[in-house]
Amino acid sequence: MMKTYQATFCAGSALTDLPSAQTIFGAICQILADTEGEAPLAEYLDSFQDQPLMVHSSLFPEDLFPMPKRSIFSLAFVNESVHSSNPRNKLQAMAGYKKYKKIRYVSRKILENYILPNRFEQLQKDLLANPERFTLLESGILRLSSETSDYRQKTVLQTRNGSRGTTTEKDLFYTKTIYPDPAQKFSLYIKSDWPRERIEDLLMKLEIFGLGSRRTVGMNVFTLLGLKEIRLQTTGELQYLLSDCVPDEAVDLDRSCYGLQSAVFRGSKSYNGGYFTGRYTYLTPGSLINSVNRKGWTGMLVRDESQGKTVWHYGMGFVF
Repeated sequence: MMKTYQATFCAGSALTDLPSAQTIFGAICQILADTEGEAPLAEYLDSFQDQPLMVHSSLFPEDLFPMPKRSIFSLAFVNESVHSSNPRNKLQAMAGYKKYKKIRYVSRKILENYILPNRFEQLQKDLLANPERFTLLESGILRLSSETSDYRQKTVLQTRNGSRGTTTEKDLFYTKTIYPDPAQKFSLYIKSDWPRERIEDLLMKLEIFGLGSRRTVGMNVFTLLGLKEIRLQTTGELQYLLSDCVPDEAVDLDRSCYGLQSAVFRGSKSYNGGYFTGRYTYLTPGSLINSVNRKGWTGMLVRDESQGKTVWHYGMGFVF
């Protein structure tokens, strides 16, 4: 049985975004190809046809997890509650429920006590009966009042000059730059049969190779601080998704609660000339999926051919 790990990182630079599982997958493939050769890379890619050697999540703030794609308070419940309120309190009641629509992350205790056991109705009851037990931060984090989980960063919209193609004229464009708090840590979740030392070796090299765009100017650098084995898994019917996922036939979408997003992927300029390789619709992190196969992963690795090159898209879903 695959072991589950939590890798802890700190940011060594400014960021353009928190890396998705697809971005991390690309970096791992590059590390394997450049440091170990094509054979280990081929072995890693081939393993996804049956038993993956390693599956991973997207990167998240430490001990924070994406809000599940299921409303704490249903629209019918909110309408009935507001309708039965005193006319003078209707607006206040509506605002009280609306704030829960802004939740971006839930804390580890919320995950363990409510999300993984699929106790969503109990979370609703506890929020209504004992609101003092919970804290909802302005940053969109729901946690128990006894916890200190937070996500601290500063986002700046910067202007830059750039050239289009071969023209010498400069274009002005905007770019978002994230400056994490120096004390902020981040977590990546991994399931693997590889020895722990092998996983640590790969993750340590992410600091050198970088994650995502603008690595050449020193951005998107993450340093591994530690790797530990954890035991988190869903005990309810619905499994909790922590990466973008192209679902396979094992996922029963009719019995799942999920978010959908569609995106066009582009290959690396140094690999296939930067050509678009396809548009995919995938389930987003925080989705709650019902799968016939109760494994630590779901979904598939998607293969494309572009400009004579094979391009892989990481549609594997990491689940607890």
